[in-house]
Amino acid sequence: MMKHVNTENQADSRVIAVDRERSLKKLLFRWEFTIIFLFVVINIINAMMSKNYLNLTNLSNTLKMFLDKGIIAFPMMMVLLLGEIDISVASQIALTGTVMGWCASKGANIFVVVTVGIALGALLGWFNGFLITKFTELSSTIITLATEILYRGLAWMILENNAYTAWPEAMHQFSWGSIGGIPIILFVFITEILLFAYVVHFTKFGRSLYAMGRNEKASLYSGLRTARIKRIVYMVTGIFSALASVFLCSKLGSSRANMAMNYEMDVIAMVILGGVSVSGGVGNVVGVAFSVFVIGLLRYGLGLINVSSEIIMIIIGTLLIVPIAIPNLKRFRAESDFLTMLRRKQQREHAQEG
Repeated sequence: MMKHVNTENQADSRVIAVDRERSLKKLLFRWEFTIIFLFVVINIINAMMSKNYLNLTNLSNTLKMFLDKGIIAFPMMMVLLLGEIDISVASQIALTGTVMGWCASKGANIFVVVTVGIALGALLGWFNGFLITKFTELSSTIITLATEILYRGLAWMILENNAYTAWPEAMHQFSWGSIGGIPIILFVFITEILLFAYVVHFTKFGRSLYAMGRNEKASLYSGLRTARIKRIVYMVTGIFSALASVFLCSKLGSSRANMAMNYEMDVIAMVILGGVSVSGGVGNVVGVAFSVFVIGLLRYGLGLINVSSEIIMIIIGTLLIVPIAIPNLKRFRAESDFLTMLRRKQQREHAQEG
């Protein structure tokens, strides 16, 4: 009897050990850990290749160069979690920047300028969400492509080839100002990480995004107001696009109709590299946060050793293939493990029959 109990205990211990090993592997091979590892490796390699890489002034200026794109990455993550896309964010930056520049040229103070920009961004984002929920037979790609052209066209109609350069003095502090030597935009970015981490991972609204991304029809039948949620997400994207426009106008010291060209591609690249699935329902704020720094610091480090922009694009494009390929490799491995288990079961059955 005692021998039988010991055998059962040993079997249970083996099962627990296997489960722990699988859990540890699952944890370590999550994409968030991969992107953090990539972040560390890139910093080490860049520091070895250039002695100027760790210069605090250079790093501070570099953060100011790419964190305005990072500001849009988290609302774009929410859009992708829904299984949707928004390729009009760059045009929203251009149009809100143009309108803010017009307000500044009329003598408006910094509070009015920024408030008008944020309000316009909310309106543009809401309009995207309205069209997507109203015309459900059209994909978000087609609709936001149309609004991308529309918003950019309006900016060109207002400004043509001119620029607004008369800004309130306080405007320049957004991008170039610092607190204790740390850029203001970095404080804004960190605050945004905490805000979106809470909303996406710890609220009912965040759980709704994942549910809709996995199965929108089932979410609708379960009582979620899917159309309302989409409009809110697109409106939030518009608000943060306008905030990014504030920092970009501050950085450039002007607003033009052609500002932020191709920003949408950089933002989408940051989100996808962060492990967010374009199919919806998969992604993590931590992964997106680190991917913003990976792409930004990779460009900075390679630029210090005079690597051409074309080569940098090839490297970033190669990195983007990885998060797309990994889920397929995992699925292939799971199918292979299942077939192996099935074959072993059949072999045992044949052995028992023999």
